[in-house]
Amino acid sequence: MRGHTLIETLLVVAIVGVAASFAIPGMQSLAKDSRRASAINGLVRSLQYARSSAALDGRTVVVCRSRSGQRCDGERWSDGWIVFPDLDRDSPPERDPVEPILAVQAALGGDARMDGNRVRFSYRPFGRRSTNGTIIYCDDRGDPAALAVVVSYTGRPRIAREAPGGGPLRCPD
Repeated sequence: MRGHTLIETLLVVAIVGVAASFAIPGMQSLAKDSRRASAINGLVRSLQYARSSAALDGRTVVVCRSRSGQRCDGERWSDGWIVFPDLDRDSPPERDPVEPILAVQAALGGDARMDGNRVRFSYRPFGRRSTNGTIIYCDDRGDPAALAVVVSYTGRPRIAREAPGGGPLRCPD
């Protein structure tokens, strides 16, 4: 008869279990890195889209936190955001029913937290100063895995691994 003994089978199961215990944490970290990159890239893409739309259309375009996907009603950037033209030039900019939504990002979900020092970014046309600020992304790995999107006065976003002063990023509460 051909086959495997019980001892051989248990030995193979033990080896597979040990190998899996080393691989699973690495895979979890890889998945979290992928979610972080997707969220950060989505925000940068929305900010760049708003900046170029303001320049091309000659009107103010706003990116704001949005839970509903219809108006500026989010508590954190991880609730999602919308991009819209500020046609009526209200201050602070709020989306009215006549203002079209140019882009929507749904809530990030999971353990992702994304927040910053601005509730909205206004991009103005013709080289006028835009809103600057910093938004920090964190997950359950805490400060060491944090990434920030820093928006300059010209409206240009960049990704940073450290705070503007050169120190470590601190996750929002």
